[in-house]
Amino acid sequence: MPAEKTTLCRVFNKYYSPKAFLENPLGYGHSYSPAYFELVKHLRGQQPVVLEIGIGHIDHMGEWGTLFPLYRPGASLKAWRDFFGSSARVYGIDNDPKTIFSEGNIRCFIGDQSKEESLEAAIGKMGELWFDLIVEDGMGDKLTPLKTLIKYVRPGGLYITEDVHDWQMGKIKDAARPLADLLYEHMGNFFWDNFLAFTPKGSIATE
Repeated sequence: MPAEKTTLCRVFNKYYSPKAFLENPLGYGHSYSPAYFELVKHLRGQQPVVLEIGIGHIDHMGEWGTLFPLYRPGASLKAWRDFFGSSARVYGIDNDPKTIFSEGNIRCFIGDQSKEESLEAAIGKMGELWFDLIVEDGMGDKLTPLKTLIKYVRPGGLYITEDVHDWQMGKIKDAARPLADLLYEHMGNFFWDNFLAFTPKGSIATE
């Protein structure tokens, strides 16, 4: 996918979200946003239901906290809200109470991505049957949220795992294989500037 400036790049930049590299005020960040635009642009105007794991807090961002001093919790959630519009329903899950907030059509809940029961409890509070887009951007365990949440992705929807180190690629794809089809593999500008996009099994038409 071409790394061209998109509307989604601009809204991530607006909130100093590290998901965007292009036009970032500090000239640094992930290279995700151009590819994301191509993957999710069809959801605009469709009242999508969006969930992101990992709301983000500068205390936990380490190097990113230095590079993005203007970052605030929920930057990506606000960007998704602006991009998809006021009819979207946007949710966040994080295990740090300091990140939890509600703002318009954004609602956040406490949850631990390393524990299936904690994720299920958070999903239960949302009252949603399906999600059109789930983005896993938390810290640590990537397999538990994938195995727990892929069943909540609407057929044809997307489950994206971010910050995938080169050495994790094979392990995550192997874990996903019984549950989902790999839709897109993004190899970025540095060793963990990668993401994998899956769609539930059977969503991709085959001959």
